[in-house]
Amino acid sequence: MLLNVQVRPDGKVQTLTIQKSSGYPALDNAARDTVLRWSFVPARRGSQAVSGWVVVPIDFSLNSLGSGYDFRTRRTSFP
Repeated sequence: MLLNVQVRPDGKVQTLTIQKSSGYPALDNAARDTVLRWSFVPARRGSQAVSGWVVVPIDFSLNSLGSGYDFRTRRTSFP
């Protein structure tokens, strides 16, 4: 799944939208709720932190015990 995240100058999430769903509302909600608690390194214009957008890819995998699921972000590099 892909999340569009607007990050405030203080690194907190300002806005989060689902760009591409996992196809399962429970997984989408779990990813959204988790990312809303994250802190990001904000964008910068010169030496000043500014608001900016980032796309956060989320990969889900079922755990081997069948008692839940786990998800990870893919490492993304930006030009």
